[in-house]
Parts: sequence; structure tokens; C-alpha cells
Amino acid sequence: MLHEYGNYASQLGPYLQNFNRTRFHFIDGQALVKNPDPEFYKIESFLELDHELQFKFNRTKGFPCLDKPIPFCLADSKGRSRGTSKKAQHPEEFAPAETDKIRQFFRREMVQLFRILYPKLKITKFCQDPDTYRFAWLEKVLCPKIQR
Repeated sequence: MLHEYGNYASQLGPYLQNFNRTRFHFIDGQALVKNPDPEFYKIESFLELDHELQFKFNRTKGFPCLDKPIPFCLADSKGRSRGTSKKAQHPEEFAPAETDKIRQFFRREMVQLFRILYPKLKITKFCQDPDTYRFAWLEKVLCPKIQR
């Protein structure tokens, strides 16, 4: 079942064969949660819309909510909690070996996805400073473990 998730490049393949790459806009979900303003600016630009959306972090909910043009936040029953609970652990903390196996399993697929997202960028260049790029989460799969 795991193999059905995370095969983004394979799932995109048929669409990219039939439609021009310029007709696609890829959204960095991690950036959308951490700093939504620049990510929504890119979406608005792609859709040729006025740049109106602005977000503000909501401490109670633990994620950004729309501030302008109108204040709006998802109901408590929507989405995932991204609060600061001390109980929540990332799988790397309690199952590092299994996390590495999963990353290795998806590595080839993530290399293909990287080439779709960054057709002119070399992975080695990306790995030098992944935080300066969108989709920085790919670092965990693509970049060798280097102490920075």
C-alpha cells in the first residue's frame, strides 16, 4: 500500500506528456504552511490574479489563517493540528532506520520529481543549500547526510 503514495513523478508523467509544462503550477505544501504569503503570491501570479491574499499566524490553531482581504480560518475540525504539542514526534525520532528505508524506497521517484520541478538544476547544487529553494523537504531524500 505504501508504494501507492509518494509516486508523484509517475502520476504526473501522463499529464506532462500531453500538456505543456508551463500549464502546471506546483505548490510547495510545506512552504504553504510555514510561510503562505510567498506561496500564494506564486499561485496568484500563475493564475494571473491580483495579489490580494495575506496570512497571519494564529497561535491558537497553530497555523496561518487568511487575514486579508477578509479574515478567515478553518474550523477546528478541518485539517491537521500543527500545534506545538510536546507529545508529537517525527518518525525520525522513534524509527530512524525505518524512515531511512522509506526514503531509499522513494529515492528514484523523488529524483524524477526533482527533475520535473527543477529541469535545469543539478541535485548537487540543490543539496549545497536546499533551504534557499522551494520543496526543501526533498533534501531528506536526495541529499547525502552532510553535517552543515
